[in-house]
Amino acid sequence: LSCASSVEAAARIIVEAADQLMGWDSCSFNLYSPEKNRLRSILEQDIINGKRADISAINKNVEPSPTTLKIIEEGGQLILREAPIKLDKNFIAFGDMARPSASILSVPMRNGVKVTGVLSIHSYKLHAYDQQDLETLQSMADQCGGAVERITTEQKLAEERNLLRTLLDHLPDYIFVKDLQSRHILVNK
Repeated sequence: LSCASSVEAAARIIVEAADQLMGWDSCSFNLYSPEKNRLRSILEQDIINGKRADISAINKNVEPSPTTLKIIEEGGQLILREAPIKLDKNFIAFGDMARPSASILSVPMRNGVKVTGVLSIHSYKLHAYDQQDLETLQSMADQCGGAVERITTEQKLAEERNLLRTLLDHLPDYIFVKDLQSRHILVNK
C-alpha cells in the first residue's frame, strides 16, 4: 500500500489481499465524503461467467444506504443470510443481481477516527465468514485508510502545484524565487 500511487491501485491491492486471506465472490471499494455524505465507487468486482471481472459501477456517486451509514457510524458488520436469500433494500446493490450474497463483510476504512471509505467482500456461500474474518478485514481496511488519505493528499498537492505553475506562467511580469545561495529555484516563463 505504501507504493500505491492511485486510490484504484490501493483498492486492487487490498481486495487481492482479502481474497488471499478470506476469499470472496464479489467486492466493493468506495470512498466516503462526510462533508457531502456521498459514496464514490472506486472498484467493484464480481464473478461473471465463472471469471472474476471488474464491473462498471451503476451508482458512481450516491448517498450511503442505511446499512452503509450504520457501518460508517458504528463499525464493521458481519452479515450472514439464510436460504432462501432475498435482496436487502437497505444495501446498494451491485454486480450480478440474480445472485444475492449469502455472507457479507463490510467495514469502514479509517485513518485515525476519520472514515475515508467502505470496503465490502461478499460470498455466495452460506456462513463463509466469521467474527475473526471481520476483525482481519477491519485491520486491513484501516491500513488502506491511511494509504487512501496519503494518496488523495498527494493528488491535491499536485493539482495545486499545477494550478500555481499555470498561474505563474501566464503572468506578464518576470517572477522568480531564489534560495539562500541566490540560485533560481522558481522562474515563470
